[in-house]
Parts: sequence; structure tokens; C-alpha cells
Amino acid sequence: MRSCKKSMAAISKLIIILMIIGFVAAPALAAFFPPLVPECGQKSPPGSPPRVCGYQDFLQLIGNLFNYLVLIATPLATAMIVWGGVVLVTAGTNEGKRSQAKSIIGSAIWGLVLTLAAWLIVRTIMVGLIGEQSPFLPGFLQ
Repeated sequence: MRSCKKSMAAISKLIIILMIIGFVAAPALAAFFPPLVPECGQKSPPGSPPRVCGYQDFLQLIGNLFNYLVLIATPLATAMIVWGGVVLVTAGTNEGKRSQAKSIIGSAIWGLVLTLAAWLIVRTIMVGLIGEQSPFLPGFLQ
């Protein structure tokens, strides 16, 4: 029971550290990646009609959501795999800890595989719906 409390405390500390790093890195990432919500319905220059949100903008929003999902899931899965490795290395001969570490690593890998599979399915559908020059794909993925 005590080791479970220690593990939960360590995981809580890891999550807090990752959140702080995420908040610090957010401005740099925001400059590199496109905005999550498409820029439609915004104020337009005087004398020109406002741009109305349409089907393409909705598809771009869905694509952006999946891109951000992959951007969040990849480092998170990596951190969980590392955490599972640390638990595995420090387990020694404790079979319970070893099985817990293998479970953490396996769950992280399955979660990443499912996330990437969902991204690939959505990307394939988006390319089929709106063509190869998709606003869904950031420049580095086209």
C-alpha cells in the first residue's frame, strides 16, 4: 500500500512538471503550428464582406483537432514508456512491480498506436474529401 502511494505521488509530480513545461513551451509551439480554430468569421478589412465559415473550415477544424491530439499523445506516451522503464529497472526481483511496469509500457504503446491509427484514418478521409492540397495537413506533413 505504501509503494502505491509513493507511485501515485511520483506520477503526480511528473504530471505537474510536464504541465509546467507545457505552459512554458506553449508560446513557442503556437508560433510554429497553425491555430486550432480556422480564421473565418473574423473582422475583415473595411469595405470588404466578412468571410463566412463554411464546410472547408469545419473540415480544417477537425483536422487541426486530430493534429493536436497527435502532438499531445506522442510526448505523453513517451513519458509513460520512460516511467514504465524506470519502474521496471527499479523493480529488482519484485514480480508485482515488473508486471506493473510491463502494463504501463504496453498501455502507452497501445494508446499511441490507436492515436496514430485514428489520425491516419481521418487524414485519409480528409484527403479524399477535400483533395491533396488539404488545409488539414500542416506544411511539414504534406
